[in-house]
Amino acid sequence: MNTPCFTSRLADRMLQFLSFKHMQGYDYVEGGMNLARFDAFMASRSCQAPLLRREDLDAYCTELSRIPVATQAKLLSTVRQFSRYLRAFETQSESGMAAGAQDARQAIRFESRMHADTD
Repeated sequence: MNTPCFTSRLADRMLQFLSFKHMQGYDYVEGGMNLARFDAFMASRSCQAPLLRREDLDAYCTELSRIPVATQAKLLSTVRQFSRYLRAFETQSESGMAAGAQDARQAIRFESRMHADTD
């Protein structure tokens, strides 16, 4: 099992999250790749604190808007799971992808409507 190389300020928590998933019995290979993509995005934003901010999550949703909705749902689902895990340790961290979203598809629809209203 190859562990992704994380480089953002969230790297330690991402490694802990992967270990947590492995302890639960999940191989989490695809989830690890999805998390690596999010890590690269977070590293490119030069975040200074090991927590998620709403503006970072919104920017990630915007970046993903160029890819198919089904792929967006998979990527956002992984980030949502990680954000919930992170929230247990970093209480200032944002949890979830969009206000009131119950799952990744609702988050995508929310983001799509939000961006459509501003165009």
